[in-house]
Amino acid sequence: MKLLVSILCLLLAACGDSASPSSGGHDGASKPNVVVVVVDTLRPDHLPLYGYSTNTAPFLSALSTRSVVFRRAFSSSTWTAPATASLFTSLYPLQHGVLEGFFVHRTRTAESGQADTQSVTLNRLPDNTPTLPEHFARAGWQTFGVVANVNITERLGFQRGFAQFRDFTGLEYGKGGAADLVLEQLRSWKPALSAGPHFLYVHLNDVHSPWRDRENVLATEHDMLTKNRMAYDSEIRFVDTMLGKAYTELGWSKNTILCIVSDHGEEFMEHGQTGHNLSVYRELMQVVMLVSWPERWRGPREVVENASLIDVFPTLVELSGAPYVAGLEGRSLVDVVEGRATVGERALVAHRIDRRVGGELWAVVRGDWKLIQRVGGGEELYRVSRDPAEKLDLAAEEVAVVQELRRELEGFRARAKRIGGEAIDVQLDAAEIEKLKTLGYAGDEK
Repeated sequence: MKLLVSILCLLLAACGDSASPSSGGHDGASKPNVVVVVVDTLRPDHLPLYGYSTNTAPFLSALSTRSVVFRRAFSSSTWTAPATASLFTSLYPLQHGVLEGFFVHRTRTAESGQADTQSVTLNRLPDNTPTLPEHFARAGWQTFGVVANVNITERLGFQRGFAQFRDFTGLEYGKGGAADLVLEQLRSWKPALSAGPHFLYVHLNDVHSPWRDRENVLATEHDMLTKNRMAYDSEIRFVDTMLGKAYTELGWSKNTILCIVSDHGEEFMEHGQTGHNLSVYRELMQVVMLVSWPERWRGPREVVENASLIDVFPTLVELSGAPYVAGLEGRSLVDVVEGRATVGERALVAHRIDRRVGGELWAVVRGDWKLIQRVGGGEELYRVSRDPAEKLDLAAEEVAVVQELRRELEGFRARAKRIGGEAIDVQLDAAEIEKLKTLGYAGDEK
């Protein structure tokens, strides 16, 4: 009898030590912290964990050994405002209505009577669409947000749902407060962050041009394109160092779901352009996506199926144990990570519009294929596993694939519910306009 009781006790103890996949890895009484970090303009292929030969990110490389790395994650756009709005809402730009963010009209505001004033049109997040921080706030998490990109501010509605929100985007911060300044803000919040479960959003802008010459690379004798790549990499190293400090000082290794993503990439003449212009090629559309939660995933995992920024919202909701959200376009990838499901033949969509140059692009990715459609200007098709640089256009050879993906895109545009954000006009003075121009957010509309 004593032997039977001992065996039963051992069995009960063993059951109690294992976290159920459906429970999200916690007991419901202790909610995990949820931290989302967006590194603006960060290309995956400039990180060693995605195969880059230069050691730009030792912290992220180390973190990847105990995280889930998504190898084929894509943005919903190639500009910050629409891409981040998709992360916040799990909707595509056509659905949430934030298509551009900042752009400056050529026509000056006649009503103001000020020659140095121009009108900027901003598309706000729609008020009737729940956002990621709003959902976690309603579910009982304390919410904090700190941003350094001019598009992710109160003017566009990104402050909604945050109990505390700090914006480092004024003229005094240049292109945006540097990561070390953001880290100081996080340190000042540490007592509040330690008080209970929290949702924290951090948007870093260091990797966005114009790059700070952190390692004196512009003094080298390389050509300007090489110098720019080197300066870009130096900013990645700086951000990586700050992330490592935040990880240690804020205790992100304990009871914290940490999601690190980028909103889009950067061009270095792969298709004849620099910056992030009117393009949806891989160098702009593919993004970093890494999720760490040591209590659930102790070793490295990777997902090679297609993922999107619209999947972040539902994935974090399921992992954290927060209430289910209906009506999201994205899907939770928890079952995919843990081998219980696949994404199948799901089509992912990206959209980019730039009224300054009168252009509009669409992309649809399904399985191994990617179709790029220029409104009024033809189509391109790439087989991404064999041609990751997207150099060999197969549209003329694979007519059936083009037709299938075109139908996918037409079907999406037909069914997409257009919620639409409020368009507002903001007056900017000459100094603000010049600052926007350095970031690529201002110019003559054509």
